[in-house]
Amino acid sequence: MMFFWLKKLIVVFSLFIAAVFLCELLISFPSTSSYTKKLFQGLSTRENHPFRSTTDAIEVVQEPDEQLVIFITSAPFQTERRLSIRQTWLSLLVNNTIARGRSSIRIIKNPSNSSNNLVIHYWFVCGHDTKVEVESAVQNESAVYGDILRLNYTETYSLLAFKTMSSLWLASTMDVQFIVKVDDDVYLHVPKMIWWLKTSSLPEKLYAGAVQGGVELKVVRDPTHKWFVSEQFLNDSWFPPYCNGPFYILSKSALLELLKVSSNEGLSTPFPLEDAYIGILAKRVGITPLQLNGKHVLIAGPWVGIRLEDKKLNDFFALGHGLSIERMFKLHARFANMNLIQL
Repeated sequence: MMFFWLKKLIVVFSLFIAAVFLCELLISFPSTSSYTKKLFQGLSTRENHPFRSTTDAIEVVQEPDEQLVIFITSAPFQTERRLSIRQTWLSLLVNNTIARGRSSIRIIKNPSNSSNNLVIHYWFVCGHDTKVEVESAVQNESAVYGDILRLNYTETYSLLAFKTMSSLWLASTMDVQFIVKVDDDVYLHVPKMIWWLKTSSLPEKLYAGAVQGGVELKVVRDPTHKWFVSEQFLNDSWFPPYCNGPFYILSKSALLELLKVSSNEGLSTPFPLEDAYIGILAKRVGITPLQLNGKHVLIAGPWVGIRLEDKKLNDFFALGHGLSIERMFKLHARFANMNLIQL
């Protein structure tokens, strides 16, 4: 009998130690609210889930200056695309700013308040690849440039929503005002985007980009289609308006609202359309996406901007979707020759 009670005592003590360890782990995450801790708690128990951890940590800058973060979504094997971005639109940022500690954290003068600085973080966000040679190449690239954030899961199309939500959760631990999500086949003119963010009258809960409409919002019910959505997840026949996935901007307050509702409902299975999923979350918390397409953003395919005169091209700060590396360099050359706003 004594041995039986001794075993129970050991089990209870072990559970107590485990609970203390989990609390310490959650406390160690800086600037997290109670529901982001809850989000991490719930998601960290799932198998093979990208929220679980990253192989690289984001540095949390504790400064009074305003901050924004740019997440550049990229697949591990897209080495040439990442190199082309570093040589084109990221070069505008790097060449006109000062590094803070590591190369992917930059400091500039705040265009709306010359007495303060603006801290800009940028990261290429990648999962892992099943090919050893690809993994080795990405590790070498990360060692050279220091700007790749590896999520701890194997990259697949079906997990794009998880990939985006992982990035957003990481942003929630940072003291940033804006979060920019951009794909590696989009040209982003960072100086023009910053000027727009800092000088425009924007809603506090900002969710802005190329808002989808029309037949693009119809939910696919064919189980054989890669965009199939079960009625168990979404009973409506149409998606709510959402910003097209290649590029959108969120304010920190909007981001926290999206994470709050996602932690309550969660992604129990992979959702095929990450941008539509963000739109669903936005609708559930009453956030209306702000249409920028045709005004400041032009998400219109691989030949975007080719027929636009320089004066009209100058109106946009995000262009593309599906841009080839050659088109990326051609757009960059045109912007460089237009004497645009500089950092």
